[in-house]
Formats: sequence, C-alpha cells, structure tokens
Amino acid sequence: MLLNYHEEHISLLLNNLQSCHSDVQLMACTYLSRWAIGHPEIVNHELGGAIRKTLEEIVMVAGEDLSSMRREAIFALGFWGNEESVEILVGLSVGETKSSDENLRQTCMFALGVIGGLGAIKTLCQGAEKDETESVRLNAIGGIVHSRFIAKHSWNVESKELVELTLRKISDNLNEKGYLRRIAGNLLKELRVGGEKGS
Repeated sequence: MLLNYHEEHISLLLNNLQSCHSDVQLMACTYLSRWAIGHPEIVNHELGGAIRKTLEEIVMVAGEDLSSMRREAIFALGFWGNEESVEILVGLSVGETKSSDENLRQTCMFALGVIGGLGAIKTLCQGAEKDETESVRLNAIGGIVHSRFIAKHSWNVESKELVELTLRKISDNLNEKGYLRRIAGNLLKELRVGGEKGS
C-alpha cells in the first residue's frame, strides 16, 4: 500500500520541484524532506537522482529573495543528497561562495550531518571551530552528532580523529563560550566511551 502511494506521488513531487512557481517548489521541498524522515527508503526510488539534481539546482539558482525556499531545499538535500551534494553545501558553508545568511549556513550544517562522509565531516569541523556565528557553530556540532548516528556514510578513522581533534580544541579553548566548551567536552567523552565499547 505504501509503495503504491509512493509511486503515485513521487512523480508529482518532482514536477512540483521543477515548477516555475516558487511557492509550489517550496511546498515540494518541504514535503520531500518530511517524507524522507518518516520513510527513509523513499530516497532510493528510481526518481531519487532526478529529485536530488533538481534540489541542487534550486539551491544554486535561488536568490536571496527566495531564502526560505533555498533553506528548505538544503534541508531536503540532507535526505536526498550524496557526495556531489556535499560539494555544493561545502561551498555555501565555508568555501569561496560562503553565504552571508546565517540561517542558510545552519541548515547546511544539518544537511551535511545527515549526508555524512569525510568531506562533510571536514566542513562540520571547520564550521564548529571557525564560523563567526555561535548558532552556526552549534549547528555544526549538532551536525557532527548526526553524522555519527544517522548519516548515510559511517565514520572512518580519519573522520573520528578529525572530530576528536576539533572537539578537543573547542573544549580546551579558555576564550570559547562556556556552553560550547561543555557541549564539545561532553561529546568528546561520549565518543571515547563509545569507542572503547566498540573495541
């Protein structure tokens, strides 16, 4: 029954994503991300690649006047995206095309955490340590947590070492905000305990 529901609606959602009306695109982005949260298998649908590409195009083309749609497309890309999507999100988060929109960078950190992989981890660590905005840094730390527990790509040794180094720098930095130091320190302890249990 659920599969039939997917088949009936996924083509419609793809058409809505490709619409020339931004409100229709926004609704489709929202629906796709919420749908993937409840039914993660849907991203493997045969139209999943076309949906991912269309979401990437929205992220790259939408201007500042469509910032809410762009953020919703980035949020959806966290569930529908892959390594190619990470490159786009990296550019908006820390790269040469870094967005001045704090909320957009926060959403990128969430999406990178859900996609995972070494490229995402490197960006999350850079954001956690160096972004000029506390809320983005906090979201980057949250993205690190997501990348550990719910990401599509699991951590390798390099990812774990990079995360531990970043969290240690934050927790040991006496000039850092107290709550960020505590969060980083607690997460570092959890990772060490989890690593010992997994050995």
